[in-house]
Amino acid sequence: MRKISTKQDRLKKQKRNTLVISLVLVIILALSIFGIVANSFGSSDNTNDKTTIYNGYEFYASGSFWILEQGDFKFIFSSNPSELENVSIESNELNLLPEYAQKTLYIYSDESTANYQIYQNLDLFLTRIQPACLEQDKSICAEDLPIKGCEDNFIVIKKSDKNKLTQQDKCVFIEAKTEDLTKVIDIFLLKILGINE
Repeated sequence: MRKISTKQDRLKKQKRNTLVISLVLVIILALSIFGIVANSFGSSDNTNDKTTIYNGYEFYASGSFWILEQGDFKFIFSSNPSELENVSIESNELNLLPEYAQKTLYIYSDESTANYQIYQNLDLFLTRIQPACLEQDKSICAEDLPIKGCEDNFIVIKKSDKNKLTQQDKCVFIEAKTEDLTKVIDIFLLKILGINE
């Protein structure tokens, strides 16, 4: 028999879950920054000597990542952007970064790596990133996540047999083969940052 819960119990549970997710994201962020810093000191060959120019922007290698510095901002990519041209992808025009500025971004994904890629690059511009469920997918989501629609800034990341980037209103759907997921997210980031049209 299902226990009857009060609105206060549900709110407590939702706050607890939000706190846990926030703490996990902060720990992952801190560990990755520590890893990048530690890697830059621990290597005898200078990884910053490896650079590539892509569409007029200079990226440098740091460990297994590629970094783009733009003013005070550092953007971290999983792949060398020059190698992303070999990834087959269906896409429409995306340019949502101004829409995201100082607002909440909702995200749905079963892949923690994908969530982290979005978080580490876009968190600088947002008030927060919130896990959520898309209205039409609410039957497969955890019951304590908020339900949002495409009138909200929303990114949905799914595994698929095709690589696709599509936008519907303020929803962006990132679909990718398992082996291409981080590359497709890098392509998405390059597009919304205006580096790759």
